[in-house]
Amino acid sequence: MRYADNIIPVFQSIVDQMTPVCTITANVADGANWKLSMCRTYWIRSRKTLVIGGLDYKVVSFVKNDYVIVSGLSQPVVTSFQLAAPIFRHGSSRKVNAEFGNKGDIRSEMVYLPRPVVEEDNRFDSDIAYVGRVKPLFLCDFDVKKDNTDDQQVDSIEPMNEMADVFFEIVEENDGFYNRPENIACEEWMNFGNPSIWGNDKLIFNQNLSGVERKFNLEVLPDGVCACEDKQLVTCAPVPFYLNDIFETEIESGDEFKVNLVDDQGDPVAGTFNPLTGEIEVAGGGGGSGGTINVYLDGVLNQSIVSSNLNAEIVNISI
Repeated sequence: MRYADNIIPVFQSIVDQMTPVCTITANVADGANWKLSMCRTYWIRSRKTLVIGGLDYKVVSFVKNDYVIVSGLSQPVVTSFQLAAPIFRHGSSRKVNAEFGNKGDIRSEMVYLPRPVVEEDNRFDSDIAYVGRVKPLFLCDFDVKKDNTDDQQVDSIEPMNEMADVFFEIVEENDGFYNRPENIACEEWMNFGNPSIWGNDKLIFNQNLSGVERKFNLEVLPDGVCACEDKQLVTCAPVPFYLNDIFETEIESGDEFKVNLVDDQGDPVAGTFNPLTGEIEVAGGGGGSGGTINVYLDGVLNQSIVSSNLNAEIVNISI
């Protein structure tokens, strides 16, 4: 088993699961903008675009784990919305797959994994397949006009610390794949890539990035090991997926879940699952005002959409 090259897709699979759901608990006007109260802001930060109820809103400012002020054409609905997973890249001083950093086109948050070291555990009685000694960086771009300690700490470092926390939450939730990391070392990098800090080597990232670094040992258990043939994670047995209490298909891994669609009056809304795209196509509107469709995942409100068209598509449902 070539464990050394398995740590990359393992890390990728963890990062792909970093799609937390933010729940808006209050929504009031703030001048020409909107103040959205939420207890967890995760890695929301200034200048970021959020998709709420199918509409784009730009973050004007935020207070961590309190509220977010956004600008947009209309008042957002009081609902839940999902953050996209960060980009994953790995490499070294010879770039590997981080070349695009030279073009200055990193705008989304990213997890960068440099030079992982893998140690195989050959003890016959060990339940650990291998240990990856890793130091991922959780990075974001920043406004050069805010390249000072206070703004960097609020707008870049703290959101990236929150992103790192979500990474470890996912590792702990997958306790059959990994052991909970211990002795995690933390470093904060303001203006990562600045030649005055990092020297003149611009082979990896040549732009304004800041973030945090974690150093830890990731103990990968046998169920978390990738198969040699296809480099895919070993998954659980297939589980059923239900749409409006009707069986649709089986998914490769995870828990059994049900999606129910209702309008703003609580009446069922017809929907069709498209297995090729993974999207749910619904008839627009339903009854009530505004044509709102609420999406419930296992009985809990997941998101709301407002449709003025005959048809709409619901995407990015958190499973």
